Amino acid sequence: MKTINDLQTSVDFYMEWLVNGDNFEVEQDFEDDLREYLINDGFDVMDKRNVENTNEAVSERLFSGRVEDQIPDIAVDCFNGLVFLELKFCDSPSLYSADVKKVNRFLEKNKCQAAGVLFLDNVKREGWKACRGNNDYNYYFEIGQ
Repeated sequence: MKTINDLQTSVDFYMEWLVNGDNFEVEQDFEDDLREYLINDGFDVMDKRNVENTNEAVSERLFSGRVEDQIPDIAVDCFNGLVFLELKFCDSPSLYSADVKKVNRFLEKNKCQAAGVLFLDNVKREGWKACRGNNDYNYYFEIGQ
């Protein structure tokens, strides 16, 4: 089984060399492509509706807000723990900020071993890396534990 470090390396490789934002129209396209890449790379990517602790979070109302705010875009079961990833594609800075807060809530509530954000945009932003697969896009990727 692959580790969280393996996941970080794999996602960085995908974002830097393989991703092409021109192939996506909406965030779901980005999510589907990343999910397929991770599965093909040997990761145990969990089905969205079967994510561990989701039912508990909803039934106990551990989070305030909508159910969608309690379910990660992608959950990966790694050797050293569960990792939640939140994705955004070509969105506003306020929504990027909201996903960072969501990831922090996952970590504060001990819903996973690690959680992170993965953003892809065709607007250059400070601190983001260039996608070499398509120079019109940049990405931001960070995982916290």
